Amino acid sequence: MPNLESNPNPNPTPAPSSSTAPEPAKPKQTRSPVNQAWIQELSDAGEVVRSALKPEYTPVFEKGDLSAAKLTLLAADIEAAQKLAAQVAQGATGKQDKTQTEAASMDKLIGLLKSVQKRAKQKYKAKNPLLLKDYAIGEKWYNSRAILEQTATNILAKLAKDTLPAIDAAKIEEIQKALDEYKKVQTDQTSGQSDATTGRAKLEGAVKDIAARRREIQFAADDQWPHTDKENAGIRSKFKLPIDRAMQ
Repeated sequence: MPNLESNPNPNPTPAPSSSTAPEPAKPKQTRSPVNQAWIQELSDAGEVVRSALKPEYTPVFEKGDLSAAKLTLLAADIEAAQKLAAQVAQGATGKQDKTQTEAASMDKLIGLLKSVQKRAKQKYKAKNPLLLKDYAIGEKWYNSRAILEQTATNILAKLAKDTLPAIDAAKIEEIQKALDEYKKVQTDQTSGQSDATTGRAKLEGAVKDIAARRREIQFAADDQWPHTDKENAGIRSKFKLPIDRAMQ
């Protein structure tokens, strides 16, 4: 007979491995450029007004001061708001594109100015190093947009009176063009940001107005087809009303 005391567990369960498979990375969520609650409101309101405009229901709403003309106007306003939402979303995409364009134009301008600085060092480093200050050498000149633009302007002004090796008229024109493009991107961005802000404000106002008008239809439907009658459940769902309680 085996000695169980000396080997109480002849087949021990192996200890779990300390190394576990890493959890898969969660996909990065990007913020929507348009409030999703607004989008849902426009969708819900559109469904409600389309139901109210059906021939079998129109007479009911006519009696409740919700004429077909009034409902049709609401449908048109919902469509206009949805188009505005699309414009706001596209404007956000355009802003991202402008940001990338700005980075590219900034890098180009900085590269051209650094090239000038190298040529200035070639000419003045050994013979007259004090003149290197005129080319912003040793300064932090691209920490901000304003300083970068001013530095480029200063260097162009200096090049109008000074000559550097390999910096000819074509090179100077290229620097001027790069500076102009960099400034233009900022102007476009400012204008685009203003338009986006205005668009979002208009959209928010439109959604609030549409939500209030949507509720007018629903309150009328809630009275016409009360939840206390179970046969009204199907109709109430068409108007996005709770089937087991009155609308609040």
